[in-house]
Amino acid sequence: MAKQDFISEALYKGTKNIDQKNNQEVVENIPEPKSDKTFKKALERRLSEYIKFKRDITAKYSESLAKFPDEIESCEDYFNCLHKANNQFKEIYDKIESLDDSQWNDNFSAQLANAMRFLEDSRLEHIRNMTQMEKFSSIKNNTQQVANSFIPEMLSLSFKQLFKLGLYFFLPLIIAIFLSAIILAISYTVAF
Repeated sequence: MAKQDFISEALYKGTKNIDQKNNQEVVENIPEPKSDKTFKKALERRLSEYIKFKRDITAKYSESLAKFPDEIESCEDYFNCLHKANNQFKEIYDKIESLDDSQWNDNFSAQLANAMRFLEDSRLEHIRNMTQMEKFSSIKNNTQQVANSFIPEMLSLSFKQLFKLGLYFFLPLIIAIFLSAIILAISYTVAF
């Protein structure tokens, strides 16, 4: 069976009519809202909700905008540190690769001492640079932990939402304490 067998011709005409109506600019008269008290109360509640929501969003944006200059500066410092470390690592790597132990003569103690000293200095330089990198990454991790904190989210909740959250969290505890008190009371009365 073809697809057209399932769809009638009237349905095709109906979709064409809908498309034609959508292309025409038809302005319908919007009915005026009822001017009763419940509608006004609902509008007032929506307005207060809008004001709170706008305040919360603007606070979040202003907080983020205040953090950006510091983060940009720390990222630039991190970038400069990475660039400096990259250049140093390339230079030291090339020097290590240029060490040629095959040309040492029979009395190579001085050459071995110089090579070992250079390798030890290279190792210490590597540790120093990696420590600086870890310092920047730990600062980055600390800022991410603060950003992921639930405290700002908790502060944006209304009293009703906080009450429900507390009730859901502590209701099992309250029930358990209440039931254990009843069991203790019953066992105390049975024992005496």
